[in-house]
Amino acid sequence: MQSIHIDMARRVSPFTRLPLELVYCVLGLAAAASRRSSLDICLVASWACHITLPHLFHAIVIKDKASNSQLNKFLLHPPYSPYNSSLCVAPFITNVWMECIHDLDCIIRVYESCHNITHMALYPTLFFWLLHLTTPNSKEHTPEMKIPGHVFDRSHDIGLALLAPMDSWASLFARSPLFHRITHIRLATIKSYDTQQGLELFHRLSHLCVPYQGVARHQPITLRGFLKLESLQMLVIVIIKEKAREADREELEKWVKEVRKTDC
Repeated sequence: MQSIHIDMARRVSPFTRLPLELVYCVLGLAAAASRRSSLDICLVASWACHITLPHLFHAIVIKDKASNSQLNKFLLHPPYSPYNSSLCVAPFITNVWMECIHDLDCIIRVYESCHNITHMALYPTLFFWLLHLTTPNSKEHTPEMKIPGHVFDRSHDIGLALLAPMDSWASLFARSPLFHRITHIRLATIKSYDTQQGLELFHRLSHLCVPYQGVARHQPITLRGFLKLESLQMLVIVIIKEKAREADREELEKWVKEVRKTDC
């Protein structure tokens, strides 16, 4: 029987027939399609992890201490990547949703590690704590709370969503650089429009989003207080259908038309 010699060197992977740029593009689209695809691609090779990690970690949700502890481990060594790799997930994290209000230190650990955060969704308690810890030379800081100097050098804009009502803004922490960096604010819930004093501390606030639940709780005329903010370019009013009746919507529309006429 004649033996058949197969030259393994001549076995060519289908990927080698494609330009490398196209291979990266295809894998990038697959990674963006679903989390499952990203995890599968991570198992292919170490170089594939560089493609998928931005899609896996661009947004993180921390709801309790367990998920916060898991994130800290991920920051030290990302899963689905070789142990001898130098991959770091922190630069890829741009969006943070945090609900673990009983672990106040978690927000500062994330904020210190993730230099490219552009959007944060927080409860007011966590936001106040972050303002406090990012206020330079605060007398209330302990050695354990000392913030590295490079944290104050960041300059990119940040969007903030507050997940619970904010009764008042902490003017005590007005020296925090966050007041200058936050340009977009969304208030998920709000008790009354006229209780939101102190928004002028956000010197570059250009976009503000507030909910509307009807005249029983939110009087449209009190929205004028937001329009007095000099830096504000856009005010978005989200009508909560479950709370606002048809008459409430008509009242809001009437107010909006009046404001447009006077250009206030």
